[in-house]
Amino acid sequence: IRENLEDELVQEALKTGVDLRHYSQEIEKELAAVEAASITDYIGESRKIAQLHQEMKQCDAILAQMEKMLGTFQQDLGSISTDIQGLQEKSLEMSVKLGNRKERKSKLSS
Repeated sequence: IRENLEDELVQEALKTGVDLRHYSQEIEKELAAVEAASITDYIGESRKIAQLHQEMKQCDAILAQMEKMLGTFQQDLGSISTDIQGLQEKSLEMSVKLGNRKERKSKLSS
């Protein structure tokens, strides 16, 4: 009670001679009206909230699918990179063999 008596609004009401019972009833009415409005707003927005939830689930599913596709693509790139390295090695080997053949051919021709 002492804390309530020290409250500025309560002190102001006591100084101006306001009937605290009537004042508290008015506050309770206002709170009830605000609560009812809040509930109405919540109910009105519940469909939008449910729709948003569904859209978020759909986005999550799409992102998971994209992640899987990108993972597969990354694996394919790794495989292609390995293939390219193998081809480069074969190309170098063939170039060396060709050079050796040309050199032997020129030695045999001379």
